[in-house]
Amino acid sequence: MATDRLESRFVERLQFEVGDAEVAQELSIPRKSRRLDVVCRFGEAPVMFDALRADCSCRTVVFEHVSASLQRHHVARAWSSMAWLLWEQARPPRRGRRAPMLRPEPGERPPLGIIVTDHVSAHLHGAVPALRPTDRPGLWATPELDEGGLYVINTSEVDPTEGLAWWAWIGLARTTEQEAARLTTLLGDPNLPIDDRTRIEEALVNGQLSASPVEQETVAQRLRREGRMEGRLEGQREGRLEGRLEGRLEGRLEGRLEGRDEGRNEGRLEGRLEGRLEGRNEGRLEGRLEGRNEGRVEALLEMAMEVAPERVDELRAITDVQALQRAVFELVRR
Repeated sequence: MATDRLESRFVERLQFEVGDAEVAQELSIPRKSRRLDVVCRFGEAPVMFDALRADCSCRTVVFEHVSASLQRHHVARAWSSMAWLLWEQARPPRRGRRAPMLRPEPGERPPLGIIVTDHVSAHLHGAVPALRPTDRPGLWATPELDEGGLYVINTSEVDPTEGLAWWAWIGLARTTEQEAARLTTLLGDPNLPIDDRTRIEEALVNGQLSASPVEQETVAQRLRREGRMEGRLEGQREGRLEGRLEGRLEGRLEGRLEGRDEGRNEGRLEGRLEGRLEGRNEGRLEGRLEGRNEGRVEALLEMAMEVAPERVDELRAITDVQALQRAVFELVRR
C-alpha cells in the first residue's frame, strides 16, 4: 500500500483532479504481491492532463508513482500490470462476477499506463526497446498508444511549458525552490482555465489538499498580488465615477448661474450660450480624456514598478493605453 508520504501526496492530487471519473485505488492483482497505485476510467480526461489529455481519454489508465530511481523492473511490473488488466477486460467473467473497473465499456480503447518519477536510471536507456523519448523533454512513450502502451514522465527533466506543468507539480520535488517554482508555473499558465486555477488555490488554502509551507506561502503571495491589483482597479473605477458626478454637478451649477446672468442681456444670449457651451463641452471632454489617460498610465506604471521595475522604462515608451494595460497585466499574472 502506498503509505509513504510522497506516494500519498501523488495519489491525493491525482484523485483531486480526476473528479467524477471511475477510480480504483490499490487494485490487487491475484496471486501477485502487487498493487496498482491508482486506476481510473475516463470518458474525457481532465483539462489538467493537458499534453496527455487526448491519449488518456476514452480508456482505463493505470497510474504509478516511483519515488526512487526508475529501474527496469519498475517498467516490467507496469507492463505486466497492464497485460493483466487487458486480459481481465477481454476474457469472459467467471461465475458472472467481475470488479466494476474491469468491465469493458463499448468503444473503449485498450488500457494506458503512466509512470511518474523524478529520476530515470541510466541502465534504463536502451534497455526497453519499445520505450523511446518523445519530442517533449522528460517524456518517454511507446509507439501506437491508441492500441495501449506506456508513458514515463521524468519530472526533473520536463519543460512545464510543454503542457506538462500539472504532471511536474504532482511529482516529487527535491527542493523547496523546485516545489515553489512548479506551483508558480502551474498557476501562471496562461492556458489554465481561471476556474481550475481558483479550485487548486482554494484546495491548498483550506486544507482539501495537503500543502507544504512553501506551497502555502506561494499561494498566499499570489492571492495578495491579485488582491492589490483588483483593489487598484476598483479604486480607479470608483474615482472616475465620483469625478464624473462632481463634474456634472459643478457644470450644471455654473451653467445655471451663467445662464441667469446672460439671460439679462437678451441681445447677447444666443452668442454667449452657443460659444460657451461648445467651448465648455469640448474642453471638458478633452480634459477628462487626457486626465483619465494620464491617471491610468500612472497607475499602470506604479503596478509595473512593483512586479518588474526593470521593465518600466520599456513600458513608458508604449503610447497606446490599452496596449500598456495588457502588457502590465501580463507581468502581474506571472
